[in-house]
Amino acid sequence: MNQIKHITIFLTVVLLTLNSCTKEPAKVNVNFTHQIDGENLELYTIDYENEFGHSYNIQLLRYIVSKIELIDDKGVSHELDDFHYVDIETSSTLSLAKSMKIPVGDYQSIQFTFGLDEEMNISNSHLAEPVHGAMAWPDQMGGGYHYMRMEGAYTALDETQHFYLTHTGATAGVARHINYSLPIDLNTCEEQEYQINLSMNLNAWYSNPNTYNFEVFDDGIMGNPEAQQLLHENGVNVFSVEVNYL
Repeated sequence: MNQIKHITIFLTVVLLTLNSCTKEPAKVNVNFTHQIDGENLELYTIDYENEFGHSYNIQLLRYIVSKIELIDDKGVSHELDDFHYVDIETSSTLSLAKSMKIPVGDYQSIQFTFGLDEEMNISNSHLAEPVHGAMAWPDQMGGGYHYMRMEGAYTALDETQHFYLTHTGATAGVARHINYSLPIDLNTCEEQEYQINLSMNLNAWYSNPNTYNFEVFDDGIMGNPEAQQLLHENGVNVFSVEVNYL
């Protein structure tokens, strides 16, 4: 009887060992996707409608995401990237440059900053990179870098066509970056790759909680604190997250 008991215990331990996670690190990829209320974004050709009732298209989209971290179930942060520049027309920017190795375990959230906080938003700090020429914020307006440039054309209520420039940043030195913490259910078990998709709903910039009117704020908003605050408040709601097991 004792022999049978010992064999049973041994087999249980073996099975638990086979089913447990290895200690090899897992790999995680982070992708940036873009949609309009659930539709995949198409540049130039599709006219979307915002909450105010304007039809519009998107011809340019560039933005900065910084301090990207995974937070495990013990509250420990694991940095994935400190600074990432997205240009929707440059495919290499639509994901982090390389997959990141993370310890095996359970992860409960992904945190990041949309834009740059005061510590990082320093003029000429990226002189040798494409982001400098594309995103520099004028020194006379406080310096640093744009958080986002979204541009295109819209149809006003009188049916006339106009351009809009949705440029966000630290107007007159007032920081309006957005700190995100999105819950995820990521259990890394075994040496495996995982994919995290951060999806931006572009229409959310113009609604929830504020209805944004292109005819009031179509261009020249870099020095307009009211427009910047509206976008800052709406921007809290533009990102969602999805985790895939590869």
